[in-house]
Amino acid sequence: MEFDTFRRDEFLEKPGIVGARWWQHSLTAIQADEPTRRSSLGVILGIAALATVGIGIGLASSSDDDDEAIQDVAKTSIEMQKAYGWAFGAAGEPLVFDGVTEKPFSRDTLAKLWSDLAPSREDLAPYSVRTLLQAPTSAPTLKTAGDPAPFVPLEQVLKPMHNTATDAAFSVGQSLASLLKDVRDVAVVVDLEGPSSVALAAGMADDFDVVFLLDNWPHPRGVVTSHEALAVAAYYQPLFDVARKSRVGRKPPPSPVFVLDSRRLADYVDATDRFDNRWVARLPSATALKKLGLKHVLYVTDLTREVDDLNDDFVAYENESIDVRYVRPDAFGKRPLSSKAEGVDVIMCYGGDAGSHEYFFVHYPYRAPRGTPFEPTRVKPVVARYNYRVSPRASNFSSGSKSPPASKPQPAGFAVSKVVFGKSSGTLLGWTKSRTGTWNRAGGSWGG
Repeated sequence: MEFDTFRRDEFLEKPGIVGARWWQHSLTAIQADEPTRRSSLGVILGIAALATVGIGIGLASSSDDDDEAIQDVAKTSIEMQKAYGWAFGAAGEPLVFDGVTEKPFSRDTLAKLWSDLAPSREDLAPYSVRTLLQAPTSAPTLKTAGDPAPFVPLEQVLKPMHNTATDAAFSVGQSLASLLKDVRDVAVVVDLEGPSSVALAAGMADDFDVVFLLDNWPHPRGVVTSHEALAVAAYYQPLFDVARKSRVGRKPPPSPVFVLDSRRLADYVDATDRFDNRWVARLPSATALKKLGLKHVLYVTDLTREVDDLNDDFVAYENESIDVRYVRPDAFGKRPLSSKAEGVDVIMCYGGDAGSHEYFFVHYPYRAPRGTPFEPTRVKPVVARYNYRVSPRASNFSSGSKSPPASKPQPAGFAVSKVVFGKSSGTLLGWTKSRTGTWNRAGGSWGG
């Protein structure tokens, strides 16, 4: 499998539109100047969710009076999807997959996706977030009156996929696991675009316990294209399952790798017909990590700093003497065919050469290097990211405090959708931006 033909597609650094930018024409030809950090979160117009309006009000009956007065209500997006279907308000619209499927695939296996990809350690199970992995076989419990399109289960349109970016991420995961598999006190947090995060975790699955934290559902008009991460998870499902079973009861237990999607806080202003399926990361607390015997956190990202919703978590870790370090995936370059070093059998190596692979432990002193590795000069500008340290900063999703609060800040109207109810019938007519139904005459723009 060749990786030296990858080209950089995007230079943008917004989590919603990153574009797998860290795969360049040569994985060893790295630019010294990194792109500017993603732009600050777009202006978000606040609107309070109305607690007095329950989902149960949206029964399947429809009003015979087309002139019935209507009212707009804000509900959390995931709440509406779980009640009315993953494609709520856009049933029948297609999902677009940026990849290919090459292996035989039985859709029946998707019913086991969340269990096949569950952590093997019982003490890690409480931190696993099953939301995305359970989406394929979830069925709605209610029906909207204003959307006549039939419900199609997500499992019927989902297909496994991979592409050059996920193949390369998988190789980076194998390389990182080869370095850390015998280090038991390091937790890895992978925060790339969803498909690459899943693939990198798959590359580590033989030696690490994978804990998914993907907390949303796909949607045809979703701000976060999470169906792509789900498709890559389905592609690697057999590998994850075999690896999970092999880890059960292993002594000492494998360390965790937590899987996130860096696009989860994508910039969004409700000026179009996008569906706000964003979400906020939920990492274990510093106390929980210490209880798991973890003293270090290695953050794998292609951004210039952690996503806003992790800042408070990382500051809290540092306050509790849990060391937080950063590594970019492009610090792992394709190993030349002529490169040889004892014990190195991976395609990607830290620094781009088998001789520099162990230099990882000079930058990340989790253990002593084996032998005398040479410095990885070919990718030195990127490798130098190892010395980045977290500092408190205020944002819509972080407090900026040196002593972060227990709960993270979150802007009003984040990850919510505006829906329409009939005032007299109490019937949920649908999503305000659905193009179907007679109720969609309700106009206006609303910020989420």
